[in-house]
Amino acid sequence: MNRMRSRFRQRSTWRYWISRGFSCLGVVFLCIALLAYKAYARDRAILHVTARSVVGKAQTPSDKVLAALDWVFHQHGFTENRAYFVVPGWRATPKQVMDGGGDCADKSRLLWAMLDELGISSTMLMCLDPNGERPVHTVVEARLGPTEYMVVDPVYNMYFPRFDGGYYGLLDLRGDSAILPARVAHLRATRGSHDPIHSYQDSRSVYSHATSIHWNKAVWTRILGNLLRKFLDDEVYRIPRPEIMEEPQLAVAWCALASVGIALTIAWKVVGPTASRQQLPLQLLAGNSRNCVPIASLR
Repeated sequence: MNRMRSRFRQRSTWRYWISRGFSCLGVVFLCIALLAYKAYARDRAILHVTARSVVGKAQTPSDKVLAALDWVFHQHGFTENRAYFVVPGWRATPKQVMDGGGDCADKSRLLWAMLDELGISSTMLMCLDPNGERPVHTVVEARLGPTEYMVVDPVYNMYFPRFDGGYYGLLDLRGDSAILPARVAHLRATRGSHDPIHSYQDSRSVYSHATSIHWNKAVWTRILGNLLRKFLDDEVYRIPRPEIMEEPQLAVAWCALASVGIALTIAWKVVGPTASRQQLPLQLLAGNSRNCVPIASLR
């Protein structure tokens, strides 16, 4: 009997310490989430001030986009930014790109963040290869009005004005393959020989399969993309990418919060419940203890 009591106490102690361990782990993840979000808020405050300064007295959304585009284009170099926040594989944050420059994906992320601070809705776009399988270039599409969009390329300081006013958006470039080569040819003719536009990859960085989300990346994304296309038609290609996909600090914060929930669930629902009467050995409930009244005697 004493041996059974000892085993029960050992099992309860083991459950207790496992529960405490996961509870402490949840607190650690919560602290990580708060620190990551604080870093995000701090960087966004800096980007907000910078973006306001860059656009100056520009009034229209298109003028603000063009001012931000030109500033990002001239910001440092054009090679991939190797900086990261906590997780190396999640690329550089917009603030890190602002400080050290970057490639098309980096600069597009910075431009997107600056436009967001200016109150201009935008999303990053991927130019897929001619087969529509692999991303080869990244740009940004800004929304200027209810039905007016504007594609801008921060690596080549390129945008696509219409001859009758306004600008071309993603669906225009997807539908008319002649817009891109005509614009590239015009910029090459009007800019100096050292301008990056002369290295533009005409045959690869095209817009025929450009999209905000790579719907052909996996089987489940292909199924989801085909389903959404039935309701949204071609608008499915410009669905804004979730902010968490472009902000490493937010991604860390949300992953840490999810880990908090998992840790607490394990602590309180799986290994952490306190011993109840149903968990006591049957011999104790039957009264085979010196300090218990036998159940048979109560009948």
